[in-house]
Amino acid sequence: GSLDFHRGQECILQGELATQDSIPEIKRKLQA
Repeated sequence: GSLDFHRGQECILQGELATQDSIPEIKRKLQA
């Protein structure tokens, strides 16, 4: 139902935020 859809959107948003947070760390590891 709509609740599951909303929960899915929240997971996607959290995933995008986590990716944005981890990109600088990934770049640092690649440069190290």
